[in-house]
Amino acid sequence: MSSKTALIVVDIQNDHFPGGLWTLSKADPAYGAGVARALGLGD
Repeated sequence: MSSKTALIVVDIQNDHFPGGLWTLSKADPAYGAGVARALGLGD
């Protein structure tokens, strides 16, 4: 079995956070949890 490595780049758009053009409800907690999980820091 072989393993492969990938680099995932995510461009977080400020428009979806408070003060942006298209603010999403509860975007801040979702962003923080998602990034922590992607980095292996979350649950």
